[in-house]
Amino acid sequence: FDLNNKSRIAVSTITSNENESMMETTAGTQGAAMAYTFNLSDNTRISFSSSFLDEKNTLLGAYSGGALDLGSSATSVSFGAGLNMNFPHGWTLGFDAAYARTSPDGSPNSLISDVSYLTSRSYTIGLANRNLTGIGDALGVSVNKPLRVSGGTVSLSVPVGSDDMGAPVVEHYRLGLTPDGSETDVNFIYNRPLADGMTGGLSLAYRND
Repeated sequence: FDLNNKSRIAVSTITSNENESMMETTAGTQGAAMAYTFNLSDNTRISFSSSFLDEKNTLLGAYSGGALDLGSSATSVSFGAGLNMNFPHGWTLGFDAAYARTSPDGSPNSLISDVSYLTSRSYTIGLANRNLTGIGDALGVSVNKPLRVSGGTVSLSVPVGSDDMGAPVVEHYRLGLTPDGSETDVNFIYNRPLADGMTGGLSLAYRND
């Protein structure tokens, strides 16, 4: 929705349900998102976004259950910000960043006795030109760090034996959920008109984890 000639707001909702036959569970997701965009000047635009997500029987889209159940539900709240700047000769520079916090409810019947909240971050920077040489050709380059868990821990209870009375001996471990890898995606795309109604393009992608 356009608020005026300089700003607009967008609102959306998310609803999905699916069955995981192997785990005999039904997963559902409900959420809402809102974005606000404001033109600081003819060449500078900023945007802010926020979303709320409620998951059933999944955690960040992944199923869990059995002895390693992470809980029957999880809620996530995210915030994002973006900046787009136009420069002479058709160049545009953009930057986006997002931060999310997820709170699982945990499960009393799991070896995982305690799950902290999880934090996630993502970043993207891109450079584009829609008329690079004056013939309507377009060039785009972007570097993306996809949403990645950056913080969070679980407490894992592991039976290691039994005492003299036959009672189980359980040891507790605190484990971090931050992955060792950190994915980086680099994308390059170039398009140009070849003839009437024809366009040729080249696209290259590089991924490192």
